[in-house]
Amino acid sequence: MNTITTPSMIEVSGNELQFIRKNAPKAFSRTVAESLTSEGYSVDRVTVHKELHTIKDGYDARIISKSRELLKILSNVEFEGQ
Repeated sequence: MNTITTPSMIEVSGNELQFIRKNAPKAFSRTVAESLTSEGYSVDRVTVHKELHTIKDGYDARIISKSRELLKILSNVEFEGQ
């Protein structure tokens, strides 16, 4: 029986990725990975880093959502899309 689920994918603008990278505190990828792992979604910091630094068609919805949430909490900023 296959219990591995594929992550849902979302689209993210390049501008938002740049915003996240510019405003993220040090060790942000590790913080996101640890938070997701504590919620039961096993992911390492390298995967989070790749997700936030690679331009592609779809992104892991859990990683992006958690990154947005933690960025707002830790840096008190939120991306305002046009």
